[in-house]
Amino acid sequence: MLKLRVSEVYLSIQGEGPRVGESTVFVRFAGCNLRCPGWACDTPHAIDPAIYTKDAQLLTPQEIVELVVEASHPGTNICYTGGEPFIQNSETLCELSDALTVAGYPTQEVFTNGTLEFPEWAYEVLYFVMDYKLSGSGEEGNIHGTEGVQATRIKNIQRMNEGDVVKFTIASRADYEEACMSYPHLQKDNPHIDFYYGVVWGKLEAGDLIAWVLEDGLTAWMYTHQLHNVIWSRDMRGI
Repeated sequence: MLKLRVSEVYLSIQGEGPRVGESTVFVRFAGCNLRCPGWACDTPHAIDPAIYTKDAQLLTPQEIVELVVEASHPGTNICYTGGEPFIQNSETLCELSDALTVAGYPTQEVFTNGTLEFPEWAYEVLYFVMDYKLSGSGEEGNIHGTEGVQATRIKNIQRMNEGDVVKFTIASRADYEEACMSYPHLQKDNPHIDFYYGVVWGKLEAGDLIAWVLEDGLTAWMYTHQLHNVIWSRDMRGI
């Protein structure tokens, strides 16, 4: 049986997105196809091979289920995150999702950069929160400069379900303006999804960003803050 590369499994509260405040078991996978050189990643232990090859574990779906059950009660929200969850083996990830559903964890969300095509099975069982990378991330050249990557993001968005989320993480006024330009096209691609926005930690003041959104009347945008970074130190793991 193939295994999944897991950085950590822990119980906390969801700090951002549509389920903020909910008790959540995070299954954090190791490895990412992006690096976002525009700012320091808040989970370097999950994206830097020099770190995760030493402390991440290769686990079977059943081993992960056992860790989830040990950490939580049935019904707790599950969040697959990373790194980028969809660089893991898709069939094995599907096995994990099925096993967690059987174990009593039917609500499962995935935080993803959206640059890899979502597997067919995921549309049936997962709630998507796509971090739509803007130029401030430093990845814009890789996304628009690489054939098919932007097309993949759009294809994923077009197939997302009602209640799924596209999230703009904004580092500057330029990022904000880029998000404003992208929004009507993405909303047209899928009018059923929700749009969230938030600041890059340490790059932009939340009050400034919120003021821009209010001034421009973007009433459909919902602000999300990384609540876990307010409650606990950003240097901590397992938050």
